[in-house]
Amino acid sequence: MFFLQKSNDLKSFFSFLQKYLLFEALLLILMLLGNICGLASPYLLGMVIDKAIPSGDKTLLAKIILLIVIVNIFRFIFGTLSEYLSTKVSSNVILDIKEKLFRNLLELPFPYFEKNKPGEIIQIISQEVDKIQSFLTKGLIRFINNVFTILSLTILLCYLNYKLFLITFAVLPLVIILNSIISRRVRKLVKATGEKEGELYNFYFERIKNISVVKTFYTIKHEVSKLKRKVEFLNILYLKNSKLTALGNNGSFFFISLLPVIVLFMGGFQVIENAMTIGALVAFIQYSNRLIPPASDFLNLYVDYIKAHESSKRIAPFLNPKTNVGKKENPNVQLKTISRIRCSNLGFNVNEKAILSNINIELVAGKNYVIMGANGAGKSTLIKILSKFYMATSGEVIINETYSIEEVPIKYWFKKVVVISQDAQIFHETIAANLLYANNNILPDDMWRSLETVDLKLYVESLTDSLDTKIGDGENAANPSGGQRQKLSLARLFLKEADVIILDEVTSAMDSKSSRVITSHILKTYKDKIVISITHKIQDTFLFDRVILMDSGKLSENGTPKDLLQSSEKFRSFLSSDSEVITCENDIL
Repeated sequence: MFFLQKSNDLKSFFSFLQKYLLFEALLLILMLLGNICGLASPYLLGMVIDKAIPSGDKTLLAKIILLIVIVNIFRFIFGTLSEYLSTKVSSNVILDIKEKLFRNLLELPFPYFEKNKPGEIIQIISQEVDKIQSFLTKGLIRFINNVFTILSLTILLCYLNYKLFLITFAVLPLVIILNSIISRRVRKLVKATGEKEGELYNFYFERIKNISVVKTFYTIKHEVSKLKRKVEFLNILYLKNSKLTALGNNGSFFFISLLPVIVLFMGGFQVIENAMTIGALVAFIQYSNRLIPPASDFLNLYVDYIKAHESSKRIAPFLNPKTNVGKKENPNVQLKTISRIRCSNLGFNVNEKAILSNINIELVAGKNYVIMGANGAGKSTLIKILSKFYMATSGEVIINETYSIEEVPIKYWFKKVVVISQDAQIFHETIAANLLYANNNILPDDMWRSLETVDLKLYVESLTDSLDTKIGDGENAANPSGGQRQKLSLARLFLKEADVIILDEVTSAMDSKSSRVITSHILKTYKDKIVISITHKIQDTFLFDRVILMDSGKLSENGTPKDLLQSSEKFRSFLSSDSEVITCENDIL
C-alpha cells in the first residue's frame, strides 16, 4: 500500500515516458536477452564438468566452449545496445521534463518570484529533475530486470536442486527486515537533504547577486563562515545517508554472501552422497552468486525511489501549477488597440493590509502621465496592477470601456503593453540578441537607429564585435555601466510597437541631461499612445501632460504640472527638493 500510495505522487511524471514506450520496451527486451545469455553460461559450464570431461568427448567439449563464446558475444552486443538506448531515452525524458518545467515556471504569476528564493527554484528544476529522471528511465527498468533475474535464477536453482534452494535461502527474510528498518530512516534524511541543498543554492545565488553589498561591508570572512556551517550540516546529512545506505548494502551483501557458503557445505554433502553431481553443484553456486547483485540492488532502488518521490513533491508546483491567475481570462478577447484605461475604486491588500484603496483615474491615448509620491505611497503597486503583474483585490481596471483587464489574456496584453523597470534587465548575450527580444523581425538598421536615439550608438560602434558583442565577462565582452544598461533597455523599448508604455525609474542611473533627453524622445515617439512613468528626477516631471500624486496608497492629486505648481503645496514640496527644477518652473510659467 505504501508503494502504491507514494507512486501516485509520481504518476504525472510517467506521462513523459509515454512517447518513448517502444524504446523502453526495446530496452527491456535487450536487457532480458542479455540476462538470458548470462544465465546460460553456468549451465553450459556444468555440462562441461559433468558430461564432456568425464566422457572424454573432445568434440562435445569444443562445441560447448564455442557455444559459451557465442553466448558471451551476444551478451556483449545486447549490453552495449541497452546502455546506448538507456542514455538516449534518459536524455530525451529529462529534456522534456525540464522544458515543461521551465515553460510553467515562466508562466507563474509575478508575485511568486517576489516571494520565493531564486536559488531554491534553480536547485529544484535542475538537481531534483535529475533524481526523478534517473528513477523513471533506469530505476523501473532495473526493478523489472532484477525481478526477472531473481525469478529466472529461482527456477533454475529449483530445477537443479529444490531442497538445497529452500534450505539455503532461509537467510532472505533477514535481508528484507534489515532493508525495511533502514528505508524508513533514509526517507527522512532524503527530505531534509533536498531542503538543505535548496538553501545552499539560494545562499550562493544571493551572495553573487548582492556582491556589491558583501564587498562594501567587507563581510567575506563572515559569509565564508556561514557557508562553512551550511556545507558542514549538509555533509552530516550526506554522511548519515551514506552510512545507512552502506549499512543496508553491506548488511544485505553479508547475509546474501552466506548463500554460497551454505550451498558449498550442504551441496558438498550431497555430492559426497552421490545425490548431486559436481557440475550441478558448480552451476548451483554460480547461479546463487548471481543472486547477490539484483538482491542487493533492491535497497539502492528503494533509496532512488524515495529521492524521486521527495523530488516530485518539490517539483509538483512547477509541473502542475495551481494558480487563480488567468482563470478569468477570456480567450476571445483580442485587443486591436488600447485607447483608454480606467481604474474604478481600485484596491490592493496584502495580508489584510491596504496597499492601495479607492484609486479612480482615467488614462487615455495621446496623453502621458507621471506618478509621484514618497516611498511606500503605492506607486509601484499601481503600475504592477496596470502591467497585469498583480491582480487588484477590489475594484477593477477597465480597458476601452469594454473589458476588465482580468479578461484580457496575458499573451495578448503584452502584445500591446511594454514595461521597463529601473533594474535594466539585460541578458548576458549579444547586444543584438538583447534588442531582438523586442521584435524578432527587426533589421540591423533599426537597431542602430534605436541605439542612436538613446545616445548609445558610438559606444556600441567602439566595441570589437559591434552588435555581436556579448555582455558580461570574457575576451572582447562588454561590461556597460548602469546608465548604459538602462539606455540599452530603452533602446529595446523603441523597437517594440506598443499602445501602453509603462516606465519605472528607467533613467535612475543616468545623469540629469541624459534622462531629460531620453524621456523627451520617449514621449515624442509614443505621443499617440498611453505613457505612464514613475520617476524621482523631478525636472523630468514637467515633460509630462499630467502628474498623479499618491500618498499612503491613495490618489492625492491629479493635474497638469502647471496647475499643480500653482495649487498644490505637496507638489511644490517635491520641487523644492531638487534645485534643477528652477529652470523647468520658469519654462512653464
